[in-house]
Amino acid sequence: MPDPSAGCRMFCLPYAGAGASIYRGWPSALRTTAEVWPVHLPGRERRLSERPIDTVQELATQTAKGIAGYLDRPFVLFGHSMGALISFELARALRRLGLRQPEALLVSGYGGPHLPDTRPPIHGLPDADFKQAVGALDGTPKDVFANAELMDLLLPLLRADFKLVETYTCRAEPPLDIPICVYAGEDDRDTPPDALEAWATCTNAPTSRTMFDGGHFYLRDHATALLDQVHRDVQTLTAHRRDQRQSARR
Repeated sequence: MPDPSAGCRMFCLPYAGAGASIYRGWPSALRTTAEVWPVHLPGRERRLSERPIDTVQELATQTAKGIAGYLDRPFVLFGHSMGALISFELARALRRLGLRQPEALLVSGYGGPHLPDTRPPIHGLPDADFKQAVGALDGTPKDVFANAELMDLLLPLLRADFKLVETYTCRAEPPLDIPICVYAGEDDRDTPPDALEAWATCTNAPTSRTMFDGGHFYLRDHATALLDQVHRDVQTLTAHRRDQRQSARR
């Protein structure tokens, strides 16, 4: 439900294989800092019957059109891993469509989107090998893998999500004009410092980086620390942007 006391809206994008429910604890945790709106993407949870989209640009464009009616107040974008990439392209899609830009981009567990992906692709592997590769990433609950029927249901979504990331090419566009806050786990082998620093080339505005205990899925094990930092960053950034707009009107 809309909360007029919140400083802004926060649209949250999930990581590969996940849905909006991964953010179910965020609305109460952030309270009046941000009105949290988890984004329901095609092919998962309440939209399970829909075809998963396997290209970032198409998904970002559809999402931009889907949230266009809810940009009547300041907002930020947050995404983890695949969600970080979608959030970045979503900001660019909003700009291409002439829609309101976010106050800031909050990206987690993902290096600069223009960097080449050095990991071998897995989306085209045979089912058994693909399941093993996905399981090794520790992003999907073990009880899901133990349920053969559920796994068969989720395989098209998982393949689409990994194809989305593994076939992505960052098209040449001007840098964004919004701040970018970068978050990552200290032990995440996929996000070395230079990959995180690369986000600075994606915007003309300032960037910041905050590291947390844990690996790629630190946001599950250290959610409180992340939410505390998000709270501080959103409050600071939205207040600064509000002051800028007020100064410009004088």
